[in-house]
Amino acid sequence: MSLGRRNVAMSVIARLREAIDPRRSIGARLLFGFFLAFLIPGAVFVLLLSRKLSGLQQQSLDRLAGVRLAQASGGSPTASSGSSRS
Repeated sequence: MSLGRRNVAMSVIARLREAIDPRRSIGARLLFGFFLAFLIPGAVFVLLLSRKLSGLQQQSLDRLAGVRLAQASGGSPTASSGSSRS
């Protein structure tokens, strides 16, 4: 890389840093604010959703184990799940 290209690349990087510096740019402050406004609730949503899905997975595995146990012992699958249907 020649010296001229290196200076151009450095000036582009310097301008980019200045453009995204929240101390100097209103746009960068707005971008940072939107980032925080959507990142934090999004992360909480993903955390809660993953906990809910892991709980559903465990319930499904427990129900499947009960059905397989009931089928192996010759009983009806609904008798092992604890629900009574009329």
